[in-house]
Amino acid sequence: MASRPVVALLVGAHKTTTTYIQSRLLNSRDALNAAGIAHVPTGEFRKRITNQILNDDFTPAQLTRLLEEHTGCGRLILSDENLLGVRPKANRLYPRARQRLETLLPAFAGYTVEVFVTLRSYPAYLVSRYTEHLRSNRFVRFEKYYQQLDFDTVTWLDLLDDMRAAGVETLRVSDFSNLFEDEQLYFDTLLGTEGVSLHPADNTPAVRRTKLTQQGYDVVRVFARKYGLGCAQPVMALIDNLEQETAATPFMPIPEAQKVEMESRYRAEMKGLKGG
Repeated sequence: MASRPVVALLVGAHKTTTTYIQSRLLNSRDALNAAGIAHVPTGEFRKRITNQILNDDFTPAQLTRLLEEHTGCGRLILSDENLLGVRPKANRLYPRARQRLETLLPAFAGYTVEVFVTLRSYPAYLVSRYTEHLRSNRFVRFEKYYQQLDFDTVTWLDLLDDMRAAGVETLRVSDFSNLFEDEQLYFDTLLGTEGVSLHPADNTPAVRRTKLTQQGYDVVRVFARKYGLGCAQPVMALIDNLEQETAATPFMPIPEAQKVEMESRYRAEMKGLKGG
């Protein structure tokens, strides 16, 4: 009987280089296969599993079939940052994460599963999530997008508690700000082995995800006001593909004092997770 692989499940969070990691993995499938590692492309995993999780007719058997297609390899990497959910709500960054994982995890019975999640300082994360929303949705003001979220109390610890409550046993938490200090170590841990040489990520706007400037936001807002909320997506595409020629001011709608407090709280949480 073919052996079952160890599963590395990369769940995001959003805006923490997940697309970059996925691109490097996708471009390196030959090297991964040579090392006994299988990788399901994110598009395929999203279509077959993530987008189906909350459908009434979804069953863990749908994931079981995908897992069985990769018996015999030593390690299987599955990745989708949408797995935890999409839009923050009700003062939680991922309010449906536990429900979604509880639906999914029974399919992993009999498998060793390592769940990888990367966290990011709240101000940068919230602005990046909002920017990504503008890239694929109608225009909405930053304040309205987060109207149910209390910036003074929101915490990543709720998400980690929900993941553990859903049944995640091995949870590997990374700090976005330290991720590239030793990128090779991160990939060695994700791949479960050392020395696999991965190809670079694609150098495209979809992977680079240009940071939104205040000037860019002002352009989107003006177009939305004049031509309709639905124009945000094409205007954002233009901004992502054109280099700004004037001095750029970072888009940061969170007041400075609150921003500093949120960053301090994030650092304290990360220190606590590391045990001191």
